[in-house]
Order: sequence, then structure tokens, then C-alpha cells
Amino acid sequence: MELRRKDGDRYDPVAVVGPDNESTDFAPLPGERGAASRVRAFVHGERSNTVRLRTGG
Repeated sequence: MELRRKDGDRYDPVAVVGPDNESTDFAPLPGERGAASRVRAFVHGERSNTVRLRTGG
């Protein structure tokens, strides 16, 4: 999870969760109210624009 403070110009990492998590708790610190947040994938290894999806077992 990344956070951009109100009137900020960049996002900074504030939380990392493990794989297969569907939710997490996050309490803003003083000065973070009114901030924007986003969730991004954390990359291990070489980046690729190829998406792989396996379903059903």
C-alpha cells in the first residue's frame, strides 16, 4: 500500500501484506488525514508485461 500526503507529489510505501491476503487494517498517522492511497503489486525478480493466471487447481 502506498500513500500520498495531502498536497504531496509522490506516493510512499506504508504497508506490505503477504500473498493471498484479501484485507488489511491501516490507521492514518497525524498528518496523513486527507491523503490518497493506492495498492500496488510488489515485484520480486525481473519485471514482465506478460500476465499469467492459473485457475482451477
